[in-house]
Amino acid sequence: MQAKRALRLIRGGLWGEEARGTDEVAVVRVADFQYDALTADEAPTRRTMPRHLVGPRLLGPGDLLLEKSGGGDQQNVGRVVEWTGTDRAICSNFINLLRPAPGFDPRWLAYVHRWLYVTGRTHACTKQTTGIQNLDVSAYLASSIPRITHGAQRSIAEFLDGECERIERLTNRTSSFSRLRSEGYSALLQQAVGLGRWPWVQVRHVARTGTGHTPSREHPEYW
Repeated sequence: MQAKRALRLIRGGLWGEEARGTDEVAVVRVADFQYDALTADEAPTRRTMPRHLVGPRLLGPGDLLLEKSGGGDQQNVGRVVEWTGTDRAICSNFINLLRPAPGFDPRWLAYVHRWLYVTGRTHACTKQTTGIQNLDVSAYLASSIPRITHGAQRSIAEFLDGECERIERLTNRTSSFSRLRSEGYSALLQQAVGLGRWPWVQVRHVARTGTGHTPSREHPEYW
């Protein structure tokens, strides 16, 4: 089925005006995406905008946020995360609110959109006429996704959450091992060389230096 069939609401965000103390609302930016975790849980930016425009765009638990404009030289536009914050917030004008339809688990949908992203579907639906990438949202949401039961969706999402957490732990452990190895290597070198126990001298006093030369085809005897 098409990805848009799993949604009951698709709505663009707003940017509004500089905060001035009245009619303020928190605004989620793409910079607030925690893409490794497929979540966004904070909206530190506050903007002023008309209340009647804010109401229909307020984010709720399980809403998805689609990056429709942005990207970069090394990163394509089109990332999707799940809103897990508790602030009274909306998304910026560079983001679309995607609200899952009944029977569709938001976490599973976040992984589905991640799959579409890494398999190049967003790239195929991207237009770029200036320095910014723009996603053709209609074409993107026409992408085919599997239709499975809600229970199966939940089971898949929980399995993937567990595997991603396990990979994160292993990555952190590997980073810690690398740091400890580097620190241990430095300590071993210091002990082996005897730093701190012997007088220090400049390297030029214990090393001979000179310049090299480029061999000549006409004078092979100097090779």
